[in-house]
Amino acid sequence: MLLGVAPNPTIDHTLHVPEMSVGGVHRARQVNRVAGGKGLNLVRAAHLLGAKAQATGPLGGYTGKIVADLFKAEGLAADWY
Repeated sequence: MLLGVAPNPTIDHTLHVPEMSVGGVHRARQVNRVAGGKGLNLVRAAHLLGAKAQATGPLGGYTGKIVADLFKAEGLAADWY
């Protein structure tokens, strides 16, 4: 089993803009949020490649709950502290 240690997990936001033009107004049509950071991305990649992997790291407060919920929604294993 691979253990990904995530000492600083984040929430990664990806904004989808349909087109861009110089001097134009650009509005996001869609926003995707995922739990991110090197340790969590390692576990995500290992999982996609078929390896058994789990993440661990410190989580706290409102942001910590969001990170845990997003990670769990992807079906990824974690043991937070």
